[in-house]
Amino acid sequence: MADILTHTVASGVRAEMARLGVTQQDLAARIGMSQQALSRRLRSEFPFNTAELNLAAEALGVSVDRFLTTSESAA
Repeated sequence: MADILTHTVASGVRAEMARLGVTQQDLAARIGMSQQALSRRLRSEFPFNTAELNLAAEALGVSVDRFLTTSESAA
């Protein structure tokens, strides 16, 4: 079972992808990761490392802290 931070980060990345209309395949290509590896991270099966988070944030045009904010804490 994934820890709360892994789940929060994955949810944050998924939310930004949805907001921008970016597919898993698109983001994976932008950050140099296979779609399968990205999918595992987005499902919280495996955590993002800091380098991957930085690449994802850059690719999505947001800061990394955006991935750490849940909808409940943003309200």
